Amino acid sequence: MDMTADEAKAFGLMMTRVSKALMEVEGAEHVYSMVSGNSVSHQYWSPMELNEWAEAPKV
Repeated sequence: MDMTADEAKAFGLMMTRVSKALMEVEGAEHVYSMVSGNSVSHQYWSPMELNEWAEAPKV
């Protein structure tokens, strides 16, 4: 919310590059990104629940 439009655009492009690199170099099937800090509770599945999934592949 505090980013300017240009900062948000640059951040989004950087996240896309990092995600693609992780998939290509490390073979990641999925890349999740999240913001830690103030949050809104979600009614549905959250990436944080992966920690509770014992059989989840870890990289």
